[in-house]
Amino acid sequence: ISMELNEARIGEKCEVLVDGFDEEGRPYGRSLKEAPESDGVIWLESDRELTPGMYVQAEITGADAYDLTGKVLPSMNLPNKLSMLRILMIPVFVILALMNAPAAQYAAVGVFVLAAITDALDGHIARKNGLVTNFGKFIDPIADKLLVMSALIVLVERGRMPGWVCIVMLAREFAISGFRLVAAGTGKVIAAGILGKIKTVTQMIAGIAL
Repeated sequence: ISMELNEARIGEKCEVLVDGFDEEGRPYGRSLKEAPESDGVIWLESDRELTPGMYVQAEITGADAYDLTGKVLPSMNLPNKLSMLRILMIPVFVILALMNAPAAQYAAVGVFVLAAITDALDGHIARKNGLVTNFGKFIDPIADKLLVMSALIVLVERGRMPGWVCIVMLAREFAISGFRLVAAGTGKVIAAGILGKIKTVTQMIAGIAL
């Protein structure tokens, strides 16, 4: 039964906690849903240096009755690249939004919409393909906040939003970020919840409308 269950996992992508190394220096770990109850381990094949206690994304490539073999995937996967792209688009958006030319204003809206689309895509791709990582859980809400905060400041600069509204919304964002940093200090990464995502989408729509 164990052999059949393990073979059924070949091709699965999962987050793995690196436990250590055998006498030959071969790294091994456990998928988060198994640790620490499971006796079997995942033997890891990696092109980069691994250290005990770190989390990596791996694809299961082999199995026997007790253990699995997995290939460590690049940490900068497609969803994470989309999140980073969203951050890189922010300066372009701000520069265009602060220009008075109508063409620049339309271009700023276009850049903002594209950035908002990457926000929808990165989470969908990560969940669909098993590419959810701790880095992704961290960088996705950070990218969202930077984009929204940039839009708020631009709106205040152009006189389309009262300053006090911007201050209240920024205070809320910094408070949530503070909670996440406290949790990160204990080794826990807090991903954005469904209410947080709805809030972000609402803010983005409002930003486009304004």
